[in-house]
Amino acid sequence: MSEALLRIALLHGMRHEPADGIWNNSGRLAEALQRKGHDVTRVEVAWNTRGWKRALGDLRRDLSGGCDWVVLPYTPLLWSRRGFPWRVYLVTRAVRRSGAGLVVHIHDPLVSTGPRLIDRVRAAFQTFVVRRLSRSALRLFVSIQPGSIPWMDGSLRARTVVVVTGSAIPTDAGRHSGWVKDRLRVVVFGVSPRREAQEMGDVATVLRTLKEGGVAVHLTLIGGGADRGAALLRDDPGVRGIEIEDRGIASEHAIDEVLAASDVLLFVRTGVSSRRSTVIAGIAHGLPILGYETAETGPPVTEAGVVLVPEGSAKDLADATLGLARDPAWAAALGARSVAAAEGAFSWDRIAGVVLRGLEEADR
Repeated sequence: MSEALLRIALLHGMRHEPADGIWNNSGRLAEALQRKGHDVTRVEVAWNTRGWKRALGDLRRDLSGGCDWVVLPYTPLLWSRRGFPWRVYLVTRAVRRSGAGLVVHIHDPLVSTGPRLIDRVRAAFQTFVVRRLSRSALRLFVSIQPGSIPWMDGSLRARTVVVVTGSAIPTDAGRHSGWVKDRLRVVVFGVSPRREAQEMGDVATVLRTLKEGGVAVHLTLIGGGADRGAALLRDDPGVRGIEIEDRGIASEHAIDEVLAASDVLLFVRTGVSSRRSTVIAGIAHGLPILGYETAETGPPVTEAGVVLVPEGSAKDLADATLGLARDPAWAAALGARSVAAAEGAFSWDRIAGVVLRGLEEADR
C-alpha cells in the first residue's frame, strides 16, 4: 500500500482563533504527504459556524468522491464548546458510511480535570468518549508513548502508532543565532489559562536564581497568555531590574524571529513531551529546552537537547538554568542535539513516513 497512491482526507473541527496549532500542523503534514505523491485534502467540519446539520451534510458531500483513509483529529474542544464532545460520533458515522478507513489522531490523550464537581464530571465523560471513539477506529495516532496513557488497554495499544508533533513555525530566521556575552535570552512560549500564577511563580524562581547568580537576563513571553504572565512577573519585587518583553499572540514570522534570537526555551506549562508543539518549535530552532519530567515525557523528545527536572521542582529548574548560563559549551551541545532531533524524528517528512507505515499496517 505504501507505494500506491493513497487518497487521504484530514479533517478538522472548530477552528480556534487567532492561532490553531492543530490546523497549522495538519497543513504541514498534508504538504509532506503530498511530497510523497499522495492525494491529500483538508476538510473542515465547521459545526460551530454552520451548525451540525449543515456541517455533516457538507462532510458527506466532501467524502462522496471516495477516500482510502480519513484522519479525524480529536481534542474535546475541537468537537464541543464546553468539553462534552458527544457529537463527534456523528462525524465517525459519516466517515464509516463513506467506506473510508477511520484513523483517530488523539492530540491530548491525557484527560485533565480540576477541583470542581463539573470538572470531574467532564473528565469522566471525556474519558468515556475518547475510549469509545478509539474502539471505532482502525488505527490510532498519539504523540506520546501508549504505555503512559492510563485509559488505554492492551487492545487499543496494539492498534496505536506514535506520531509525534512537528513544528508549525518556520525557521526562516535560522536557528540559534549565537550567544550574547553576559546576557541569557530566555523565551517562554505560551501561558496556560487559569494556571498563570503557578507557572509564572516557577518562572520567577528561575529569574531570581539567575539574578542572584550574576547572570543578566532578557525574558521574552510570546503566545497566548503572555500579557497576563508578564503582568504577574512585573509585580514580583524579586525580579525587578530584569528585562521582560511581552510579545503576545504573534504571527509565525514573529515567533520565528523570537526563537532564533533566544538562547533557551523554558517550558513550565506541564511535562516536556513529544505532543507539545511549542517545545518542538524550540527544538526546530536548535534551542536547549528546560522543563519538567512527567509521565508523558519520553522518546523521541528526550533525544533532543532537553534538561529535565522533577515536576514542580522550580528550584531544581532554576539551578539547571543557572548551570546552563555558566556553561556555553554545554548549551551548545544541547542545541546540537535539538538540531539533530529536528532533522530526524521531528521532521515533517519523517512524520509523514510514520503515518504512511501506520496506514499500511492497519487491518482493513
